[in-house]
Amino acid sequence: MKVWMLTAISGRDINYAAGDLAEVDAETGQRLIEVGLAQPVAENAPPDAPRRGKRTARSAELPDRGEQR
Repeated sequence: MKVWMLTAISGRDINYAAGDLAEVDAETGQRLIEVGLAQPVAENAPPDAPRRGKRTARSAELPDRGEQR
């Protein structure tokens, strides 16, 4: 099963960044989707499908700090 990772996760044998396309077994993929760490990839998805995670309400509410030097 292919999934788009919505957040970074790592462990002993895995390391995925947010936006990575991951090939996992069906059981693992379903668990990742259920807890909100990934979203399923459609069978006919184009290779340039969105790779960014969802923007959270918190990050959308942060004020613009302008250019800092």
